[in-house]
Amino acid sequence: GCRTVTVGGGTGNGPGVIVSSTGVVMPVLETRADGSRRLLTPCLNEVISTSGNFVRGVDIVIDPGHGGRESGAVASNGLYEKRLNLIVALKLKDILEARGYSALVTRSTDIRLPLVFRAEIANALEPQVFVSVHHNGGAVRRSSDPGTEIFYQHDSSESRRLGGLLYEEIHAALDRYDAQWVDTVRQGVNARLNDDGEDLYGIHRNTPDVVSVITEAGYLSNPSEAALFATSEVQDAEAVALADGIIRFLTTNDPGRGFNGSFTDPTSSGTGGTENCTDPAL
Repeated sequence: GCRTVTVGGGTGNGPGVIVSSTGVVMPVLETRADGSRRLLTPCLNEVISTSGNFVRGVDIVIDPGHGGRESGAVASNGLYEKRLNLIVALKLKDILEARGYSALVTRSTDIRLPLVFRAEIANALEPQVFVSVHHNGGAVRRSSDPGTEIFYQHDSSESRRLGGLLYEEIHAALDRYDAQWVDTVRQGVNARLNDDGEDLYGIHRNTPDVVSVITEAGYLSNPSEAALFATSEVQDAEAVALADGIIRFLTTNDPGRGFNGSFTDPTSSGTGGTENCTDPAL
């Protein structure tokens, strides 16, 4: 069965964000009597602003993973994950908007954003969906099909369902191409927990009231896959798959597939923190 979806701004009950003239998205902490706003910067400082574009709410927040000095996975062909994530995220935004949904990216340039700040953007906008776009590294086990991995909030059935739909769409889109695929036992849809039984990823842990998922479409560390991801055709296919999965989540009760459940792995990459943080030009 289908569900009715309000298009054009999520719930719109959050404080919203300001998008600065340099494209930096900053959550609104307070709107003051004189019309100025107190904003949170990427390094979790506070500034007062009287300019920028105010956005109260959107249907979908898209988070291109990594950025700045945090490159993410780096392919042997020179493709940086941070760059690929941004390319796919911007394509996804255009597709969603063309289909009548409102969307915002957490970064539109090559800047570093701490994970807690990315979460605060989502909390400020209260979207129906928060998707963090990534590409993986590390796997060497040969696979007959793409090693797509999706991570969901462990205590959210809606996050899990969104993850299953995104897995179904991304995996199918990539599986049309010939590659020497690799995977791990985490291929599919997972919840990754820390030793306290909480979500390991800050994107999930810090957005308890927002449906969030992390997508890892394939392995940039694998030269065969990196060659595909370097092409605009495959970038477009991934963006369309992400859009199709999101819209199916919003407009149907489809369950998705590929579910593995939860596993505990407290080891973190150590990136995405606020230490040694330098705010970009605001």
